[in-house]
Amino acid sequence: MAAPAEIVIDTTDPAAMVDPDSGLIYVTVGLTANALDEMEVPQENLEVVFATSSGSVASEGNPVLTDANGDALDTLTVFEDAPGQVEVTATDGDRIESILLDVTLSLPNRPPVADAGDDITGECAAAEGTPVTLDGSGSTDPESTEGTTDDIVSFEWFEYFGTPEEVALGEGMMLDVSLMLGSHTITLQVTDSEGETATDEVVVEIVDTTPPTISFVLDPDLLWPPNHEMHTVYADVTAMDTCG
Repeated sequence: MAAPAEIVIDTTDPAAMVDPDSGLIYVTVGLTANALDEMEVPQENLEVVFATSSGSVASEGNPVLTDANGDALDTLTVFEDAPGQVEVTATDGDRIESILLDVTLSLPNRPPVADAGDDITGECAAAEGTPVTLDGSGSTDPESTEGTTDDIVSFEWFEYFGTPEEVALGEGMMLDVSLMLGSHTITLQVTDSEGETATDEVVVEIVDTTPPTISFVLDPDLLWPPNHEMHTVYADVTAMDTCG
């Protein structure tokens, strides 16, 4: 029995055939069952019945007669909801032949989903900036291999995204940045292999909840012995704050 090794159903094709009852896109392929005897002589007027595990055949289970070449012809219709493989059988009542056809479904590209992670609150580490790790590993893409994000080609991080003050912070699923004291709204933009993009925001709050420390040194730091006289004492006072 002859048929294409692969059936491709392209749902993005504007000229694709659509079943009016189900609304499903379908394709049709020709089937040929060739009947020969032991001497490889074509068997004419032999009744052959076609059947399929998914979709339908034009003969609808009725016998198809072989022609002078021993060929019985039928048409297979496969819908977009077919499984990955479709089995077709042909039998003359005594013998049965079968073939497995691979079904490939071409779908419109679906955009990725960006996930910039949960909002972050961090204690200020230094006036020059506080290290923060941005995490976009929760991002997904429907076209990626299961368990991966291999269809996402770039992860880009921005502050003030979409404004004249936009700042590119860097690229990567995970990105280490240094942020100043205050609130930062950071945007992750992911792009898939078809150029579709998606964005998500994470708010990073760098706070200063540690009070400053004060130290001082007195000169002199000891008056002795008591003599009831006034003395000048100098105080060297130092105030320190992690983020001040």
